[in-house]
Amino acid sequence: QLDQTEENIIVVKTTARTRKRAVDLAHSYINNLDRVNNTKRITSARYTREFIEKRLETAEIDLQNAAGALRDFQKTNKVISIEEQTKAAIETAAKLEAEVALAEVAYNIAKKEVGEDHHRLRELRLRLEELRKQVRKIETGANLEKDRYLVPFDKLPDLGLEYAFLLRDVEVQKTIYKLLIQQV
Repeated sequence: QLDQTEENIIVVKTTARTRKRAVDLAHSYINNLDRVNNTKRITSARYTREFIEKRLETAEIDLQNAAGALRDFQKTNKVISIEEQTKAAIETAAKLEAEVALAEVAYNIAKKEVGEDHHRLRELRLRLEELRKQVRKIETGANLEKDRYLVPFDKLPDLGLEYAFLLRDVEVQKTIYKLLIQQV
């Protein structure tokens, strides 16, 4: 007879014609129970290991896919580090805006000093127009050369959000992969 206590302890009780026979039966029950438990543990461990190995393979593929998606996004949108590129674009725009302000001052001074048809005034006006075009290019991305890595201001919110999600996906997959590799 097998009983179980509240503490999950198994109690084996046997009865037989002789004491020796009762002890032999109890030992037989215990040995068979140990064999069953060991088999269950080994089987469970094997299933767990197989599951983790399969999950690790999937995690590795997921990590490669996430990294590939981030790489493709970076290539397509010319984004390497959105924060650094934004900072560079802002600094470039600020310098250009300062140049526009100086060019406007020079143009307005020259406008009062020389006539409308004077070649110096035309040069200053052309320079001012060119500087304003450069500012618009940075702000909108219009007519930026294809190999430039300046992110237009009007694309920053969307690109920044998409970049953040892709970067997060890569980090999540890295973490999953690291946790699974520790289990193998």
